[in-house]
Amino acid sequence: MSSFAHALKPARLVVYWIIFFVPVYLVTIVLYGYWNATLNLFSYLAMQSITPLMYILMSWLYFRKVGLETWTARLAVAVIWIFLTILASAILIQPVYGYDWRYAINVGVMNAQLVNIAGVLIGSLLASHERHHRLTKMLKDDTSPSI
Repeated sequence: MSSFAHALKPARLVVYWIIFFVPVYLVTIVLYGYWNATLNLFSYLAMQSITPLMYILMSWLYFRKVGLETWTARLAVAVIWIFLTILASAILIQPVYGYDWRYAINVGVMNAQLVNIAGVLIGSLLASHERHHRLTKMLKDDTSPSI
């Protein structure tokens, strides 16, 4: 395994994706069913916004402990998580919704993933900013005598 792949901590990457995917998928199923039954605007908006918001949360949680602050690492995590999400959705679409797997992989789905990639990037930037802020505060609070 390359040093870059090792630095991404693959086990942590997959665990955080699972923690993201399972609740989001279940909540989205419920919201989709409710929206189909009622055509409630709130359920539609919630269904559209829960995924990017959870990507922000999970990438913040992931990146605050990993210590990777490069754009390469951020984009790699985003692409891996999006790939896993599309793959899992394609596998689950037939048993859950009754559609062929090709409905989960199309241009519209790929375009919609751009907001999720942005969510991962935003979460990683928030984690990076928080770490720098704590370091700056620690350096300012340093009371050791100067030479």
